[in-house]
Amino acid sequence: MTSNCKQIIDFLGCEYILFENETDLKKITDKYSELREKGKKEGFTPLMIAVSDNLAEMAEFFCEELDELTPEAIAKRREETVKQSLEINVNDFFLRAKDELAEIFEDEDYDNAGEFEGEGGINTFSGFCSYDGKLEKEILIANIPTDKPWELPIYVPMGGFNSCPSPEEQAAVFKYWYEKYGAYPACVTYDIWEMFCERPVKDEKSALELANEMYLFCNDIVDQGTETIGRLAGSLVNSSVWFFWWD
Repeated sequence: MTSNCKQIIDFLGCEYILFENETDLKKITDKYSELREKGKKEGFTPLMIAVSDNLAEMAEFFCEELDELTPEAIAKRREETVKQSLEINVNDFFLRAKDELAEIFEDEDYDNAGEFEGEGGINTFSGFCSYDGKLEKEILIANIPTDKPWELPIYVPMGGFNSCPSPEEQAAVFKYWYEKYGAYPACVTYDIWEMFCERPVKDEKSALELANEMYLFCNDIVDQGTETIGRLAGSLVNSSVWFFWWD
């Protein structure tokens, strides 16, 4: 176990399973699926975590204002951040994001709407694979002690950099999507969230509505990914896995 892994485990203070140098993706995702069903009965939410120094540093930054790093102090910091997330109006968040993107591209002839296309049906997690396609060396599945899955960005904080929303903003948007689609965080790295969706969109209209929201939440998945919102929408139909990445 690396020092980064230990730091994240100590920060979480919950039960976990550690996969070291694992090469079988299915072994990890099968265990996650098993724990997801178990968690519904026992009141916890599992989360797959790709360990890195950046993620450990983000957890440390989350607590930098605390006088002491006791479990009680960290729990209080989480409670305060949950309250902040509940005060965020998601529609206002999307409008602000839209204005910010319009400002970024105001001097460019930029139109990324595109035509609806794609087959969807994405049901495999890939966030903890490195760029060469291999699994990260340390992957945790942590049983986060909450039955509110949208709170997970506050338990494992990342973001607040570049265009990546803050943990409380992530939680607010995730709560909105959880209530609308049964979607919740499943995998996190220092720059990726993947979500599991229990009620995937089934038609073009719903997919385009969701794709536009996703673009406002994480424009990199289009601008450096699918290239058009229409293509992103097509990939969402019947897909139980959603992917977000920030440069």
